[in-house]
Amino acid sequence: MERIPTVGIIVLKDENVLLVRHGEKAGHLTGSYGTPGGRIDPGEVAIRAAQRELEEESGLYVAKKDLIELPEKYEADLKRKDGNILHSYHTVFVCRIFTGELRATNEAAPEWVPIGKLHEMELLPNTENMVKKALEIL
Repeated sequence: MERIPTVGIIVLKDENVLLVRHGEKAGHLTGSYGTPGGRIDPGEVAIRAAQRELEEESGLYVAKKDLIELPEKYEADLKRKDGNILHSYHTVFVCRIFTGELRATNEAAPEWVPIGKLHEMELLPNTENMVKKALEIL
């Protein structure tokens, strides 16, 4: 089974993590939460894809020098609204330094979520594990 290369970015602020809540127009299930992220475009490097996806999905910008890549890659089978399964191979970055202001898109709404509440939420696979690993690294 071919895995699609994807990226995610964990943005931490105080005791909160930035998540996006997927809306009606997103491919993910409506109401589910995940980190900002998405597919790596052909010819694009993972770190640039992470910057692009963060800006597109949240309005925030992060410099390459402020991103730390998590050592693990995360594989997941993500159920999509259209009934298909997205087989992803996820490269994840973490940061605490960023600029900009949160803004919603027609697909997702970014939210600062208390890290202690993650276990209560409808999260995409690996989200809570990625946040825990990010906290260990920083």
